[in-house]
Formats: sequence, C-alpha cells, structure tokens
Amino acid sequence: MSFFLVEILFISLFAFLFVRELIRKNGRTYELLAGAIFGFLLEFGLTQVSHAYEYAENFKFFIFNIPLMVPLAWAVIFYLAMAFTDQFEINWKIKPFADALIALNLDLAMDTIAIRLHFWRWLIPLDQEWYGVPFENLAGWIIAAFVFSFLIRILRRVENLAF
Repeated sequence: MSFFLVEILFISLFAFLFVRELIRKNGRTYELLAGAIFGFLLEFGLTQVSHAYEYAENFKFFIFNIPLMVPLAWAVIFYLAMAFTDQFEINWKIKPFADALIALNLDLAMDTIAIRLHFWRWLIPLDQEWYGVPFENLAGWIIAAFVFSFLIRILRRVENLAF
C-alpha cells in the first residue's frame, strides 16, 4: 500500500472530523487540535529524544521530522474513543479509563500492521513482545490516552461551570 495514499486518508479523516465539528459548533475542534498537538509532542519525545523507533523515509508530509499523519492519527484515536464513551451515562471520572482501553485496542491492531508495512521500525524483532511492538508502547498508549481524556474532561467541566 502506498504511503502517500495512507497519509492522504489519515489527513482527510482528520480534516473531515475537524470540519464536522466546526459545523456542529460544540467546541470539539479544539479537542481535535489539542489531540494533534499532544500527539506531536509525544512523537517528538519518542523519536527525537528517546529514539525508541524510527520512521520510514517514504512519508511525504513531515513536521519537524515527524510524519504529519502520525499526530493526526493520535488525535483521531483520542476523538473516537471519547466520542464513543460520551454516548454513555457514566461518571466522567470513569470515562478516561474506558477511553484508554479503547485507544489501546486500536493501537494493538494498528501498530502490528504498520510495522509490517514498514511505516516505522521498533528496535526489537517482529517476533518479540506484542508482535514486534514493545510492551512499553502499550503502557504508553494507556497513559497518554488516559491523561489526554482526563484533562479534556476536566476542561469541559470548567468550561461548563464558567457559563
């Protein structure tokens, strides 16, 4: 599969959700942007500082050596997980736990495919840990999704109290 096609699809999905939320005027555009920025900072830290993995050179769209689609994918995953749990009448304090598990499930499938399509390369063999994905990455997804969801949900509550 072409890197360019996958990049265009992820960028288009992010753009579609962004425009959708602009039309709905419910403030979720800021959450999508925050998810992209949060995802970018995570990717920057993991690839540029800790060198935990490296990207393929086939990507076309980069921001500071990070493929644009990667932080946008973080944002979409956060958005989808939170949109799903927002449909249920459960305490807002529990939703970040559910969001983290949903994001982890998406990553369990996507990461194992992405490394086999050579989108990026972890520094372990493909037959170790979670099909070539370090267990630390899975823990990282849980922590990142939980923190993002928790912070956004707190901001939502503060915003509702302010009006």
